[in-house]
Amino acid sequence: MSEDTQSADPGQASLEWRYDVPLLSSRFMVWDFVRVTLISATVSYVLVAITGWLVDGEPVYLPIFALFVMIGVLLGLFVLVSALLGNRHGAVFGIGPTGATYSAGEREQKINRLVAMAGALAGNPTTTGAGLIATGQEHMRLPWDEVYHVVYYPRSRVIVLRNTWRAVLRLHLTSELYPEAAALVDGYWRHAAPVRNRALAGRPVRAPWFYYAALVLAVSLAGLGAQVWYWNDYELSGRLGLVGVVLLVVALLAEGPVRRICGFLSLPFLVVHLGAIVRSATETVEASFGAFRVAALDPAELTLSILSLLVLLGMAGWRAFGLGTEQDRPAP
Repeated sequence: MSEDTQSADPGQASLEWRYDVPLLSSRFMVWDFVRVTLISATVSYVLVAITGWLVDGEPVYLPIFALFVMIGVLLGLFVLVSALLGNRHGAVFGIGPTGATYSAGEREQKINRLVAMAGALAGNPTTTGAGLIATGQEHMRLPWDEVYHVVYYPRSRVIVLRNTWRAVLRLHLTSELYPEAAALVDGYWRHAAPVRNRALAGRPVRAPWFYYAALVLAVSLAGLGAQVWYWNDYELSGRLGLVGVVLLVVALLAEGPVRRICGFLSLPFLVVHLGAIVRSATETVEASFGAFRVAALDPAELTLSILSLLVLLGMAGWRAFGLGTEQDRPAP
């Protein structure tokens, strides 16, 4: 449906239905699992490489074969679990004046609790966590003023409700219910447009791109400056310092909770690097005949690295505890 289409206010009309969502035969479900599988495999690959770099100074790259095996195992588990569930996931969907709703079927809720209990009894925190997460997602209500885009798939009989950046809820329908549900969604979604527009108007505007580019450039130069003082006994701390710089770059580009979390996480890495530099510099000062003799100590390099780290720590503290880089949007 086009966004220019005029839809009447549906009033207080509501619709609720139960639907067995296919798992292996739904392109939406298959794509979701393939995407999660690829992301999980990539994150595991990167974490192993980073861990090897932190410990041994060189990244540890898993064989490509191992990566394909990991992906194959995860996809195989998806097929196996789908077959055991009868290739269906029971769900109850609803459309009403306050928003769209989703609830897992009774069978699915029992399975989630059994998974959590089995993981707890087996002492497996991963299985327990997966069951608890699934239990927490058994019910959902999405208000219409939080739906920023609606995508209709009439051939697949699916309506996708999205926020500003991702799909939040998919409504699966029968061919008989699809026209009525699409009309209700279109009416309620458009009726909530004034509330949604006021929320958008009240959001702060991000600073220009070159502002962020300048911040990233400053952090990059400071990160290079911090690595000027290189001491073999403390090369691990130098690598930890680079991790702190990467986290700080993320904190500079992000806003909201991500900004504060990444800024806070970068602080201990940078502090460890600074402490190692101070300690290694102190150990090069040796007493001799009542005077101090400095061996292998370059004051310029030491000063540059310490000042660079202080700048990085200051920026990390700003992103963790200070105001963001967003600018206030003028009132409409």
